[in-house]
Amino acid sequence: MAPLRLISIALLILISSCSEEPNPSFMKSELIKLGRTTDKTFKVILPKDIASGIKCSVYGSSCTGAFTIQVQGVYMVAVEFAYAKDAQEMARVLNQYYARNWMFDDVQNEPVLINFITKGLDAKPGRPPTKQSSTSK
Repeated sequence: MAPLRLISIALLILISSCSEEPNPSFMKSELIKLGRTTDKTFKVILPKDIASGIKCSVYGSSCTGAFTIQVQGVYMVAVEFAYAKDAQEMARVLNQYYARNWMFDDVQNEPVLINFITKGLDAKPGRPPTKQSSTSK
């Protein structure tokens, strides 16, 4: 009976430790489908050639892919990470936005893009918004 109990405990630990993220990751195809549903102007912009694509090395070792998105004529970069925590950390470092395992670069100060990713993709800012002082002269 003891070996069965030991196996049961080991399986329980294994099952509970396999899921690192509370939310499942977005696959690229899911992100694209959600983007098209959110805004009809959503487009994936393909690089002119293989050498001119976005380099993952810019975003760290957990980056698994990146591509350019256009929404209402404004461009941003969608960067996929292996883990959500890495997307969140890179968004914090770059002061950009993240949703699950994706980080969105070149979004800051672009209301069209901020609206698109926060409402359509439930993205969050990497850093909390700072309050601007309202001093009058």
